[in-house]
Amino acid sequence: MSLATIYAGQKGWLASILGNDKYLDGKVTDSGWITTGFTLLNGCTTVSGDKQAYRSLTFSTVKLVFVCFSVNMPAKNFGSTTNVIQLPTGISNNSVTLSGLTVAGTDNLASWAISNGAIAVTARKAWTTTQAAIIRGAFTADV
Repeated sequence: MSLATIYAGQKGWLASILGNDKYLDGKVTDSGWITTGFTLLNGCTTVSGDKQAYRSLTFSTVKLVFVCFSVNMPAKNFGSTTNVIQLPTGISNNSVTLSGLTVAGTDNLASWAISNGAIAVTARKAWTTTQAAIIRGAFTADV
């Protein structure tokens, strides 16, 4: 008996991974996409019609968290950092900061990071009006 192998671009990859559960002593859990329990911060609002959710997959002692948010953010100065979303306790309480990229508006690049359970966005270019920031990515977290 061996673990199922997955390949880049494979359809149904999650089912294959979860099928490995019998080899991991039942220690695989999937929260599914959760659309409640987070808090928008500092004047941010949701982008109507966009998915606002997070999901965690735990494989024995490793937790992988996926985030999928689109938020309207007020004007930002170059280099300013603002906490925009507080994730629920237990999703990411570690103090390790992990980063990704996002697009704010049409041409305003920004970066996002997670530290102590909050998603923060740093403006890499100033913007003077409310812009939609698209935050997508995954990170590992404490189990």
